[in-house]
Amino acid sequence: MARISAKERQEKLEFINQKIFELFLREGFGSLTFYNIAEETGIRQSTLQSYHKTHTIPEALTGKVAPYFMSKLDMSNLSAFRDSWMTALNDSGFRNILSLLVGHITTADNLGELAGKGLLGLIAAIEAELGEEGRKSLNELMGLSVIEIALSKIDSTPKG
Repeated sequence: MARISAKERQEKLEFINQKIFELFLREGFGSLTFYNIAEETGIRQSTLQSYHKTHTIPEALTGKVAPYFMSKLDMSNLSAFRDSWMTALNDSGFRNILSLLVGHITTADNLGELAGKGLLGLIAAIEAELGEEGRKSLNELMGLSVIEIALSKIDSTPKG
C-alpha cells in the first residue's frame, strides 16, 4: 500500500475530525465509537485507529464546540439571550454540548480541563456582554435546560 504524505495525512485527519464533530452534534458523545465514525467517514475502523485512539477521539472536538455553542446565542440584550437559549435547546448540537458539559461536571471527581474551560469561558462571555443579570439568567437557563433535556429523555423512553 502506498504511503501518504504528511500533508495528505493532515488533510485526512481534519476530514475525520470534522466528521466526528458532525456525528457528535447530531447523535451526542456516546455515539463516538470507531464503528459509528467508520460509518460516518467511510473509512475502515483499522485505518481510523491509526489517526485516533479511543482516548484521543474527544480531541476532534477541540476548537469546535465553543464557537458552535456561542453561535446559537444572541447576547445583544438579556431578553434576546434568553430567547436565543430557549430556541437553541431545539438544536441537537446545542443540547449535546450542554449534556456533555453538565454530565462531565456532575460525574467527574474533579473538573477536567475541557469542561472547566468550557464553563468558565461561557460564564466570562455572558458576564462580559450582559453583566451580573446575564450570569443570573445563565444560572436559571442551565437549570431549566437540565430539566428539559431530562424530560425529553423520559418522553423518548420506549413504553414497556
